[in-house]
Amino acid sequence: MFIGIDPGLQGGIAVINPLGQYCSSSRMPVLKVAGKTAIDVKALHAYLDYWSVVFNDTYIMIEDVHAMPKQGVVSMFTFGYGCGGINACAALIVEAIVLKVRPQEWKTHHGLIKKDKEAGLLVIENVYPEAAAECVTPRGKLLDGIVDAILIAGYAYDKFNR
Repeated sequence: MFIGIDPGLQGGIAVINPLGQYCSSSRMPVLKVAGKTAIDVKALHAYLDYWSVVFNDTYIMIEDVHAMPKQGVVSMFTFGYGCGGINACAALIVEAIVLKVRPQEWKTHHGLIKKDKEAGLLVIENVYPEAAAECVTPRGKLLDGIVDAILIAGYAYDKFNR
């Protein structure tokens, strides 16, 4: 299994099977704690564990993100805290190989450098057409966290099946 994760509260998770077929995707599970939104690490772990049990060999590829200039200290601390939870969940999956990938690496692979978020959806429509409906809300809003997660999972599949 090849699981791609776009970290963050608006991120996503996606699964590509060993045949290179789209299986599943989800928005990052979140919950409210004391009036603040946080990543639901229990739900995330359950999702990862479910898919890793289906096939013994699991690659979990997490986008390697960093602080950006002009972002607030509190928001970056919260984001980093969430990323730590995501990494911990992935590390707890038995026999999974957990890897980081820089955005430039997977975007270059899919021909998306200097392209907008909608270009990623076009790639998905061509490569994983059955996943395209998962990438937009019923009102047509792009769920870029899911788009990125699918593309990261697809990149992982391609990287380990050359």
